[in-house]
Amino acid sequence: MWSTLLVALTLAGAGSAQERPTAPETVRPRVLLLGDQSLSNHLDRAAQALKDEASVVRSPLGHLSSGAALARIEEILGEEHWDLVCFHFGLSDLMFRDPRSEQVRAMSPAAGGVPVTPIERFPGVLARFVDRLRAAGASRLLWVTSVPLHPSRRSAAIDADKIPVYGQAAKTVMREHAVPIFDAHAQVAALLEEAPDPRSLDRFHNQLYGKDLSGPLVERMRELLGSPPQPAERPSTSEPEKSPGEPRKRD
Repeated sequence: MWSTLLVALTLAGAGSAQERPTAPETVRPRVLLLGDQSLSNHLDRAAQALKDEASVVRSPLGHLSSGAALARIEEILGEEHWDLVCFHFGLSDLMFRDPRSEQVRAMSPAAGGVPVTPIERFPGVLARFVDRLRAAGASRLLWVTSVPLHPSRRSAAIDADKIPVYGQAAKTVMREHAVPIFDAHAQVAALLEEAPDPRSLDRFHNQLYGKDLSGPLVERMRELLGSPPQPAERPSTSEPEKSPGEPRKRD
């Protein structure tokens, strides 16, 4: 009798365990970071900050110019769905290269070097890249501006004065395509203004990059991941987007 009762209780317990619903597996959002080494401070530390909240991948092709990235976009995106693509181009575009070589080889303009991507072509390439990202199903996009040139990256093949020029062209494209912008250039430029002595600016710049500058970027990425997906197509507007507080022109 006792053995019969024990078997019955065991079977009943097993049945209730089988019927107990299991908690659904949490699917973490997927984030792709695409940017060159000038943004390593921001992107590498952002990936570390988000590692427990999202599946973050830093693309090994972030060093490419915008045109080269556009040509290899399928390789960059792979077969995965991306909930957020945080991307940046500029430094590899404005660099001067040897026009006689099919490979990108740095050459100063004084020696006959030409820009990898002329400023006249840069906006169009960026616009096509954004369109391809959205066509591939990327739910959310975030553009990150180029930061002021670090002293260690100075070269005769790079004109640091062109960084804000390309940066402004990129901002215009992103606003036209309703892509949110994180202005890393403004963030770093403001910090550089705090240098106690202009004569030691390079040393201050080096010290700055020893600090974690990713906090505001991580906050923006979290905001986007918690918001609805962005429209798959560029919104049509009769007037270009204005900055907050900027009055619209009247006819």
